[in-house]
Amino acid sequence: MSPKHLAEFWMLELEESFINDLDQLLDRIESLCKFLSFYLERHSKEDLDYLREQSGNYEHGQRLSMGTYVRITHQEAVDILEQTEQFSTIRSETVNLNAQMERKLVELMGNRPVFVTEYPASIKPFYMKKNSNDKALCFDLLMPVCGEVCGGSLREDNSYVDSVMFQLVGLGLVLIDFCNH
Repeated sequence: MSPKHLAEFWMLELEESFINDLDQLLDRIESLCKFLSFYLERHSKEDLDYLREQSGNYEHGQRLSMGTYVRITHQEAVDILEQTEQFSTIRSETVNLNAQMERKLVELMGNRPVFVTEYPASIKPFYMKKNSNDKALCFDLLMPVCGEVCGGSLREDNSYVDSVMFQLVGLGLVLIDFCNH
């Protein structure tokens, strides 16, 4: 079992109705993660002690429950990675971050949890709301050791935009199709 497989099978996708600001959603997720970390420290001490013993050095747990989580845009993440020798040639703003890149970002941010936001809309699903710069209002939450543990977005709620997107992706659906169900 590797850290990748540990994160691969359990992941959280969060969205919430009537939220119009991505930071609101990120605040909720950060609070949830901090609460869960705090809860585990109080109620699963034996399990956590075992993990600390197995890993030799497990200081990451405290970073989950204390301090603020880093928030950077996808473009900022690409710019940061381009400064490293390992990823100096990525040069594309539409690059989809892979697991190696995500691990490096977390490491460069001091092994703290990192929200990467505002990915180019062209590399994300059509139903994600976009800002005026054609960036998807979405995020991935990257954690030390295991990588991405949570993702989500604001969903497009403009019925006209939805109808146009349905046409563009070949679904041929319009809003009236949903009213009959």
